[in-house]
Amino acid sequence: LLYINDLPDNLQSPVKLFADKALLYGVIANDTDCDHLQDDLQKLEQWQNQWQMKFNASKCKIVYFKQKISTCKEIHIFGVELEQVDNITYLGITLTSKLKWDQHISTVSNKASQVLGVVRRNLHNCPRSVRETAYKTLVRPTLEYASAAWDPHYEKDIQKLERVQRKAARFCAGNYNPYASVTDMLQELNWETLATRRKIARLSFMHKLSHNLTDFSVTAHLKPNYERRTRGSHDFKFLVPRSKKDVFKFSFFPRTICEWNSLPDDIVNITSVNSFKSKLVDSF
Repeated sequence: LLYINDLPDNLQSPVKLFADKALLYGVIANDTDCDHLQDDLQKLEQWQNQWQMKFNASKCKIVYFKQKISTCKEIHIFGVELEQVDNITYLGITLTSKLKWDQHISTVSNKASQVLGVVRRNLHNCPRSVRETAYKTLVRPTLEYASAAWDPHYEKDIQKLERVQRKAARFCAGNYNPYASVTDMLQELNWETLATRRKIARLSFMHKLSHNLTDFSVTAHLKPNYERRTRGSHDFKFLVPRSKKDVFKFSFFPRTICEWNSLPDDIVNITSVNSFKSKLVDSF
C-alpha cells in the first residue's frame, strides 16, 4: 500500500486498485476522452519510472463495454499498443464487451466439473459426510464466487450450473441409478438449488447495503421510496431503476431491489446479518 496508494493522484480517469491489479475506466464518448485516457497512461509511465514499480505491458488490455459508441483507434502504454479484447478476467470474473455472463458461467461450470471429477476419483470410498464436505468446500465455492454480481437470468445458464450440483448430489448420495430421482437426492441432502442460494446471497448483500454495513457508497444506486402503503410496507423500500435492456434490467440493483421491496417487514428490519440470512432461508 505504501508503494501504490499515490498511483491515482494525478490521473483524470477513475482507478480501482487491488493487490497488484490496477484498473482504469471511464466513458469514451469522443476524441477528447481518448486523449484523456492516453494522457493518463503516459502519467502512469512517469509514475513507474519514478518509483521503479514496473507494469507488465504485455498483460495490459483494453475492452470497450458498448452497444454503439465510439472507440479509440489506438491506445499505447509504455510504447506498446494496447490489445483490444472482447472479454477480460478481472479478480476472477470474466467480463465481456456485451456485459453478458454466459462465458463466465461456462468457465466456472467447467472448472467446478473438473474439481468434482478429482473429488469423485479420490473420495469415492469415503463416508457420505466426507464426500458432502468435499463438495461444499472445494466445488460449490467455485460455482458461487461473487455470484451476487453475475447471477444469471437465462434458463440455459441457470441449468448449466445446476447440472454440476446434480452430479455432485449423485456422488454424495452414492446413487448412480439412471432411473433414480436427483431431485429426491437433493431433498435428502437438504441442499437448496444454486439459484436459490444466489438469490439469498444477493438479498444478504442488499441487507448490508440498506443497513450501511459496507464501505460501498450507495446513494447513487439506492433511492428511498417514500410511497405510503397500507400493506407490506417497510422503512427500507427503494425505487426500482427502469430499463428496457435486459443487460441492465436483470443486473444486481434493479433485480434485487424489486425482490427486497417485497420482503416482509419482520425480515427486512433485522439488523444482524446472520440472523437476517437465517430468517430469509427459513422463508423459502
